[in-house]
Amino acid sequence: MKTMQSESYSDLILTESYFPSISIIISVDIQVNPQKEITGHLKVMVHKTSAELLKTYPKSIANPVIKKLKHIISEIDYSKVTKSIAIFVSPLLEKFYYLDIPLEDRIVIDDSFEIRDLVYAKKEIHKYILMIISSKEGNFYLGNTKSLLKLERIKAVDIDGLYHDMPEKVANFSDESKIKENQLDKFLHNVDLQLKQILLQYNIPVFFMGTPKTIGHFKQVSHQKKYITEYIHGNYEENTEPELLDIIEPHVTKWNKQKKEDLIKVIDDAMGNKTLAVGIKEVWRRATEKKGKHLIIEKNYVYPARQGAKKEIIFEYDDVLHNDLYIKDAVDDVIEKTLATGGIVEFVDEDVLKDYQKIVLIQYY
Repeated sequence: MKTMQSESYSDLILTESYFPSISIIISVDIQVNPQKEITGHLKVMVHKTSAELLKTYPKSIANPVIKKLKHIISEIDYSKVTKSIAIFVSPLLEKFYYLDIPLEDRIVIDDSFEIRDLVYAKKEIHKYILMIISSKEGNFYLGNTKSLLKLERIKAVDIDGLYHDMPEKVANFSDESKIKENQLDKFLHNVDLQLKQILLQYNIPVFFMGTPKTIGHFKQVSHQKKYITEYIHGNYEENTEPELLDIIEPHVTKWNKQKKEDLIKVIDDAMGNKTLAVGIKEVWRRATEKKGKHLIIEKNYVYPARQGAKKEIIFEYDDVLHNDLYIKDAVDDVIEKTLATGGIVEFVDEDVLKDYQKIVLIQYY
């Protein structure tokens, strides 16, 4: 992580000239994309942001922010790039973080920073990868509760045509079934390689639909099988999108229930190990002490607050107009503190943490 300036979010939030504020998430994986490609991607994002700023603000306001944005891009150390970069720029502030979680590209131009929205761009709660694989082709979809977005399609070799086009002497001395089995394994190996690339971008459950034979062969050749959440047996090549959504829905529901149970167990284990902070005030304290390893929050939880006499203490919001130490949302600040110390942030559905005051922090120690 890298902070360009030391000013805190809460120190600046009431300043009148704090807008326009730009928040940008850029997905960049140096292991997949060479530096030249990433640089080009960054320039495109800067161009889009600049154009949007000039539509909304006069040049006298927009240009200084654009200049800061271009400067911060020039400061990026590609040796530290992992999965994503979060950039924050305003007339008074410029900073960025190297993030080790894959996020979706996003640009937000507003009068304040909303790091929650940017981290939540990950939107993993209800997303999943759906693989529909047959002996003829493989289709990858990004799914949610409402739709399926096709990501990739892989065609298999025409196995029957391959066999019949072979020289007669080879065909006579070759076992046709073995040729087909070999070609199927090669195809599924390509499917596995494509899945590996997709998993670099998305850390979400994977559901595999296919016949028992296809699934069996995939398990034999795959190096990614440990990432498969569930195998769903059957031939689903001809099903429509609404039909597929109906079929997958109970499996996603089952996974969400299991994930919730696993998460509660992790939280309970941390409590038993005395490494769990519960509630925003205690979470704030531990995050300020740079102990944040895993922050878990109900997705719509916010907490306006005021700073105490010591930086690790906050109180419930009282009167913004008469409080210079007002914090618009202490949850956003805790997210930033956790990311800055290398921790991870996870959102869960409402009421999942109803017994834990809506927010917990698992500490490094």
